[in-house]
Amino acid sequence: MKWRNYSRIAAFLMVAVFTVPAMAGTVMTVNGTITDDYLLVDDNGQIYIVTESDKGDELLENVGRRVAVTGDVEDGDDGPVIDVKGFKVLSE
Repeated sequence: MKWRNYSRIAAFLMVAVFTVPAMAGTVMTVNGTITDDYLLVDDNGQIYIVTESDKGDELLENVGRRVAVTGDVEDGDDGPVIDVKGFKVLSE
């Protein structure tokens, strides 16, 4: 009986250890341009959806400008989503 409980605990811990990192976002910096559709398109053509936040809203005021955006990136249903932590305008 004790062995069965230890097996369950071990299985739970394995799932927790391998699932939590997969759910966490990756902090990265993306260089790209803000489009008229309020999306971030990087230099390789990858499109990022910007989450609604104070920093995200501030970033989206820079339509047509090249920017360097740092934030948490996660896979969303419609593509990568970036939660903006900071940004810098690279060109007007």
